[in-house]
Amino acid sequence: MKKIIAYIFVLLIVAIITIGSTYAFFTASITEAPFTSQTHQLEVIYTGDTAISGGLDLVRDKNGGHHREVSIGLSENSVGAAANLYIHVESITSTLATEALTWEIYKKVNNQEELVKTGTFVDCGAIDAAKSKCTAGKRIYMITGLELTTTPQSFVVYIWLNGEKAGNEVIGATFKGYIGAETENVSGVLQ
Repeated sequence: MKKIIAYIFVLLIVAIITIGSTYAFFTASITEAPFTSQTHQLEVIYTGDTAISGGLDLVRDKNGGHHREVSIGLSENSVGAAANLYIHVESITSTLATEALTWEIYKKVNNQEELVKTGTFVDCGAIDAAKSKCTAGKRIYMITGLELTTTPQSFVVYIWLNGEKAGNEVIGATFKGYIGAETENVSGVLQ
């Protein structure tokens, strides 16, 4: 008889534990703290007069040719980025794709122009590829890997036909293009 009472007592304890845990499981409420996140995106501000077209006269220096000013920077909450500035050749007469058609890019610092790079329209092509004579659709990369910040950086690009390197063969020749920028996201390393 004592064994039967012990079995009933154990059975009753197991039943109470089972019912209690089942009740607790189904009535428990789980609360989570709200999850908020702010994502950032790449947002570049690129401004300026970028089109290059019109007549090219034989001149002695950059002041007689075309010049365009562009500015590039990041918006306030943008992720980090680097930029490449280039001249995109839309059309060019083959007689102009020489060392006579010259370009220079200057960075504006405190209203002064500092020479960054100079080149000609002989060398066109992708950044890390072999360069070739400029034709329609090709690019001249003037600056590569420019680290962008929220403070805009201004550049002045000069394009002129150097009269000391060309003659009558360029009369009637035409060029049309624009100054462009391409950017890529730059990831940092957390420390």
